[in-house]
Amino acid sequence: SEITKGGNNMTYSTKPKMVLFDVGGTLFEDGKFSALDGLKAVREVSLNPKGSDDSSLLSLWNELEDKVRSSFPSSFELPLSATLKYVIHNSGLKFNKSVPELEEIFDRFNSPRRVIDFVPDLLKSLKDLGIRTAVISNNAMSGEGLSLALKRWLPDADFEFVLTSADFIFP
Repeated sequence: SEITKGGNNMTYSTKPKMVLFDVGGTLFEDGKFSALDGLKAVREVSLNPKGSDDSSLLSLWNELEDKVRSSFPSSFELPLSATLKYVIHNSGLKFNKSVPELEEIFDRFNSPRRVIDFVPDLLKSLKDLGIRTAVISNNAMSGEGLSLALKRWLPDADFEFVLTSADFIFP
């Protein structure tokens, strides 16, 4: 069959039923990571933002990272939800937001991000062609948290599901 869109012809023996996307380097380009910036944003949405300070939150983050690094290989990463729960519990901050919402806030502010050129157009073309899309990523965020981030950055995207390795114990 031949798929035609915008004057360009692509020939496939069969039309794909679904296209799976990764996140980093595929949908988004992220700049330098800053746990401090992400934690500051999380603190600012707490019910008691003066209940802790940014340097204390970063110290808790680093404390947990050090514990993990001393017991596991350097490439080992905890799910972001577990790390945030540890920091929140030990900081005394209180929230009326879910952990996935806090993951999205942390993610939004932890690095500069841009949507890769033409990704919105590609997603729209796939949708117009009736080709389903989904995200599978080796990501520290939960699928629910990443889904919230994707909706913020790509509001017109229609991903059937978002699944991360953090949903299955460890990123």
